[in-house]
Amino acid sequence: YRAYRMLDRDRLPAELVAPADQERPVRCATPQLREAAAARSWMSPAGVAALDAVLGAPLPARSEQTTSTNFAVIVGEDGGVSAGVVDQWLVTLEEVWTAEVDQTGFDAPPCTDQHYFDVYIGNTGADVPSIENDVYGYVTHYGNDCPYMVVHGDYPGGWGAAEVTAAHEFQHGIQSGYDWWEGDWWMEATAVWAEELVYPDVNDYLQYLNGGSWMDYPEYSLFYEDGWHEYGNVAFILYLDEYQGGAQTVRNMWERCKVEDADQAIDSELVALGWSLDEGFVDFTAHLSGHFFEDGDLWNAVWTNGNHSAYPVDQAVAQYTPEQYGSNYIEFLPDGGGATTLEVTLDTDDANEKLGMALVAFEGGSATYDVDWGAPPLTLSVADFGGAVDKVVMAVSLLSSTGTQPGSGGVSYSYQATVGGSSGDDDAADDDDDADDDDDGAGDGGGYGCGCRVDGRDSAMAAPLLLLLVIALRRATR
Repeated sequence: YRAYRMLDRDRLPAELVAPADQERPVRCATPQLREAAAARSWMSPAGVAALDAVLGAPLPARSEQTTSTNFAVIVGEDGGVSAGVVDQWLVTLEEVWTAEVDQTGFDAPPCTDQHYFDVYIGNTGADVPSIENDVYGYVTHYGNDCPYMVVHGDYPGGWGAAEVTAAHEFQHGIQSGYDWWEGDWWMEATAVWAEELVYPDVNDYLQYLNGGSWMDYPEYSLFYEDGWHEYGNVAFILYLDEYQGGAQTVRNMWERCKVEDADQAIDSELVALGWSLDEGFVDFTAHLSGHFFEDGDLWNAVWTNGNHSAYPVDQAVAQYTPEQYGSNYIEFLPDGGGATTLEVTLDTDDANEKLGMALVAFEGGSATYDVDWGAPPLTLSVADFGGAVDKVVMAVSLLSSTGTQPGSGGVSYSYQATVGGSSGDDDAADDDDDADDDDDGAGDGGGYGCGCRVDGRDSAMAAPLLLLLVIALRRATR
């Protein structure tokens, strides 16, 4: 039935058809087709036949195929697609190959050393696969495990939608040569990232972040999959690209997926860069708090759990709390009493949990931040709060998995905030250096007081950086 929904919803029983205005569009049907392929071994013969009926029966000998250097575009027996559209598809597909394979260094998809990569224009005849109107495209495999793609002849949103579909689905074709059975949270996030890699001006990915999407639910685990959230994980992949070594880092992580699960592959590659998944995720939350990304001015504000302008604060948080590799954001505004030091302590009742904490200090159009992570309590401070610093955002993340599963809710925590009363080494960098010089860089706890400034692309993140921020309006209600 999930395959029917992606390929030919008219085959669905009436009781399973949701009203169109109550259904979120499904942009990529690759996960559902992957699931269906895994189920073939235990499906009944009738079930397999029903699945094949919507996939079509691609034929090795075709009269309606047009080829380029690496691709064959196939139109079904009913036709209806002009030669100009076919040629435009071939030009786009070759652009995608150049960017993802030749320039970024990904392995070419399986079988393309001997055969064209086949791309079907769906719904153009009984001899080609079907595809639903709200599905951009998908990749699945022939019986010999060679991948092929199914797309539309045209897209209501213009050719930009076709371009990002080609980049996204071709990345899935590439992924099948690394590990076809990785989690959707990783496969879809990196496929959406490939859209930006090849066609950075289209920005189709914003639908996965804005308007009630990923930015409104940052507490969900990076590993959470609901058919939509995993696409918004592109925010984390963009962080890896912009701040942890560029596209090569993402490619290297996929190379590691040949022998490791994705979360292990991410951690291994970040360790090779002198970081870790834990440290990188906490650093990501600092960047997310102020939209420190190339497209950050296009992103909605991340959901804020609370804000304070009167001190001291002693707050327990039990709702919308972060799951593993999820995050919360709390704002602190000056109380009008003049420049002082803001000190924030983060804690949880479960000593077995590992938390991450970033404290981001905004000074007009720029920001600095410090982070800490490990066993609670964690404490950071910001000087000149109410002076040069006009806002502070705390990002809270859960780095351990004890007691939480993706989609099941997070771990409760508490925080205390005070102003004034500190002297000498109020600066967050000094506080952090004193407390965490024992960090071994392996991601098992610690922190750093970098006083980092944030700005554009930088793979090392060792030197101070600067960025002018464009802050979107915050949603008043969740």
